[in-house]
Amino acid sequence: MPKASGLGTHGPLVYLPPTLMQFVMGFCNFVFPVKIAVPVHQVVASDGIIKVGDFKNIAHTSASICVEKLSVGHTRLFSGNLLDTAGNITDIQVSGPVTGFTDSTVQPSKEAQSLARLKSKTSFNLIVSQHALSYEERLIRRQEQFSVLLHGHVRSALNLRGTVYHAVIGMIEPELDFPMLNLDIYHRTVYGYRNSNIHLLDKFLSPCWDLVLNDNGPVKFVCQVSFSVVRCISLSLSIKTVVWNPDRELSKQEYRQQIQSFIKSSPVLDDIDNM
Repeated sequence: MPKASGLGTHGPLVYLPPTLMQFVMGFCNFVFPVKIAVPVHQVVASDGIIKVGDFKNIAHTSASICVEKLSVGHTRLFSGNLLDTAGNITDIQVSGPVTGFTDSTVQPSKEAQSLARLKSKTSFNLIVSQHALSYEERLIRRQEQFSVLLHGHVRSALNLRGTVYHAVIGMIEPELDFPMLNLDIYHRTVYGYRNSNIHLLDKFLSPCWDLVLNDNGPVKFVCQVSFSVVRCISLSLSIKTVVWNPDRELSKQEYRQQIQSFIKSSPVLDDIDNM
């Protein structure tokens, strides 16, 4: 273990390995919980990705807003300004947890659209220029960034005609990505029904993220998601899907148990593992 080379104002400097540092920070947050709100440019909501500058209706209301701020941490929060009936952005602000949104029922005016683009650009520039963040703040922001990336790739995999999807999703940040995804540099990290751990990805994505429901016809579901570190120090992603004709309607609350029963009675995953 490296030795400290000097003295701090409160005694000797102590070196802690990253994993131990994370444990200490986690213990301190458990004993002395701190609610952190980290600004982000976009988040994954129940109906897709929401970005600063979007025009949205708050679910189950007639309120149309222009999204002004988004933050993640203890909970996902939004704030925005209401639109009037002419589509102009007012000074009336609303805020709350990020839950459900729908497309705005009010057509924004040209002035509102111009202001929204400015809000979006300002938000993006502010977040890109923020560097002096704590480890926990960086991890929270990285998790949200990963959620947005993974959401897009899962949608692409489910819309693909085939059942195997591969992508390299960008450079890794080892200090953040390894604990976040339980990565192993020598082996794939696999989430799926075979390992009974696909639910561990729920924290990154919206409800029923791994399923496409059709009113009539087959459904398509994600049976496996795996990550590996490739030699260009990037994160490689593989998503495997299955097309299935269930004999009864799937329940959004119990669909995974229904899929698990189907898998136990079918060699489908044996075929998937050989792809």
